[in-house]
Amino acid sequence: MIAAVREIDRIDAETDRRGKVASLFCKAYERAVLLTPTSENIRCWIEGIRMRPTEIEDAAREPYELVQVFQTIGHVLRHEFLPCQKEKLDTESENQGVA
Repeated sequence: MIAAVREIDRIDAETDRRGKVASLFCKAYERAVLLTPTSENIRCWIEGIRMRPTEIEDAAREPYELVQVFQTIGHVLRHEFLPCQKEKLDTESENQGVA
């Protein structure tokens, strides 16, 4: 009985973790598409939060790092989850009890 409760707790924890990961990805994409990176909008951002030169330097580096993150996501999506891999994804989902 205790083993069954532990297993249910483990499954619940994994479900929660997977939900948080999914939510994080959704939020990143939803917010990224809202940005319109014009000079005027960037000026509003810099002035609106009173960004200092060192903060501007940091902010100028970050998009290049984020490009790498989104490129990696694109690569994984393209090579692991496109239609040719759909059967594999469906099988894995069924094995994990995900519909």
